[in-house]
Order: sequence, then structure tokens, then C-alpha cells
Amino acid sequence: MTRLLKQQAVGEHVRRLRVQTGMSVRALARLSGFSASFMSQVENGQVSPSISSMEKIAAAVGVTLGEFFEAAAGGRGGSIVRAGDR
Repeated sequence: MTRLLKQQAVGEHVRRLRVQTGMSVRALARLSGFSASFMSQVENGQVSPSISSMEKIAAAVGVTLGEFFEAAAGGRGGSIVRAGDR
């Protein structure tokens, strides 16, 4: 999957979670500490948010960062590999 497709998949997932919680883009922006413009860019796959940003967005919609990425990956759980074990 290309980087652009990954950005779009993340954006679509953010939008799904936001809609499921009944939030507007502005409400999600306010809760996560970002501008509505930034949130719109995330949802439209125009920007690639940092892990820190994704953590704030996930918390605002009521999921953990791990749950966010697991659901975005279609329910396929990932694994954590420490740098020394790679």
C-alpha cells in the first residue's frame, strides 16, 4: 500500500469514528486540540498526522491508539517488536 493510500485509509477511519460518535469536525478538532482545517485534511487524506497527533485524535473519539490502528488495519492485530529484537 502506498503512502497516499495509507493516509486515505487513516483519514477514512478517523471520519468513521467521528461520525459513529456523532461529532462534527469542529467538535473533534476542539477535543483533540487541533484546528478544524487540520482535521478536515486528515479525514481527506491530505496530511499524514504524527503518532502523537493520532493519539490525541484516538482519545477524542474514545479509543486507544492501538485500537485505532487495529481497526484501521481491518481487525488484523499487529505485533510490537522492540528495536533490539529486530
